Amino acid sequence: MILVVLAGCPGLKRHDIRNAHGVIDIDAPPSQLQRGDPAYHEPPADPGEHHLGIAPGFFVGPGTGRIDTAESDASVEAGVQLHLSYGESDTSVGRDGFGYPWTAWGVSIGWGFQAHAGHGTIAAPVYLEATRHFYIASASAGIAVYPTAGKVAGGLAEGVDLGGQVTLGFWPYMLRMRYMQDTGFELFGVVQLELPTSITWSR
Repeated sequence: MILVVLAGCPGLKRHDIRNAHGVIDIDAPPSQLQRGDPAYHEPPADPGEHHLGIAPGFFVGPGTGRIDTAESDASVEAGVQLHLSYGESDTSVGRDGFGYPWTAWGVSIGWGFQAHAGHGTIAAPVYLEATRHFYIASASAGIAVYPTAGKVAGGLAEGVDLGGQVTLGFWPYMLRMRYMQDTGFELFGVVQLELPTSITWSR
């Protein structure tokens, strides 16, 4: 009895139309003509993806660093870096695709040490750069700071020192230039190896 009553309720009408378009009025389903009209058809489309690139790595190379003696200012700088970048694409890479954003803006943070013949090692600057990379080419600019207090290398430089840094790269080679407020200009040519990976999600 209850089923009979419910079947007669006009507000509970059910329309079973095959191939109806995606947005319909349930009380006024599309006609046969509307279903065949391209204006009423919304084809499936790839929404694209967001890409978060994560590239940890390390670098090493010669140059002129913070330690400057009468004999030489040649040093070797080595350290680690983490690069994060973000990009978007109009197409999805697929389940097994590699979604690293090869053309994107990002940030790089790194730290290491400098070694000078006859004067041991000192901490290199901590740096934070804004980075623009295009496949294997990149350009970065940011700040660098020697975070260690106290004298180093027999008093040749004093503690904390703040400066600016620019890095130009054509992977795996990087030219790193910085100017520190207390100790002046530094220049290093390093080889930088990275292990890129990514996190992707639909737009």
